[in-house]
Amino acid sequence: DTNRSPPCDFPAESGMTLARVDYLFGKGPKSIERVMTLAQTAHKGQVDKSGEPYFSGHLIRVAEAVSKHMDQRAGDYAIKLAFLHDIVEDTHVRLIDIAKMYGMQVATDVGTLTRDTTAGSETYMQYIAQLCETGTVEALLVKKCDLEDHLRQVPGLTIPDSLAERYTKALDMVGAAYKEKRRR
Repeated sequence: DTNRSPPCDFPAESGMTLARVDYLFGKGPKSIERVMTLAQTAHKGQVDKSGEPYFSGHLIRVAEAVSKHMDQRAGDYAIKLAFLHDIVEDTHVRLIDIAKMYGMQVATDVGTLTRDTTAGSETYMQYIAQLCETGTVEALLVKKCDLEDHLRQVPGLTIPDSLAERYTKALDMVGAAYKEKRRR
């Protein structure tokens, strides 16, 4: 039933087009809807750097950006990763939960997108280098879109220069790895 409401609200400025809403909720695979519902529930109460609800802000923008780069079959998978890319770092959901719900491949790719922030763990740039080496083309695309979203200009919000430099360097690395793996 394409007239039903999506399980979340999309602000007009989110970039989610009516066609994408129709695809994701009306004609798209049920598994994307389940992933979106999990992400919305798990990130409830969180906000992104611009103060928007995390789900309808950052995650929707990343998923929308991902959807513009992939064919439908690969895009469905990459969109799932877009909604799950921060779930292990920022919520109570663990990789074992992802594996039980969506399978080992999804859990593996989410794990690749998850930075270990425990004491003595890898630096951010080590994490990016490892992602570039081992990440699937879909995981690399999600990280590329994630970094682009972090670097976007938000009125009234200034990203510290050191963070912008780190994200820009990471984006260059991830973008190159994505292009290389996409050619294969």
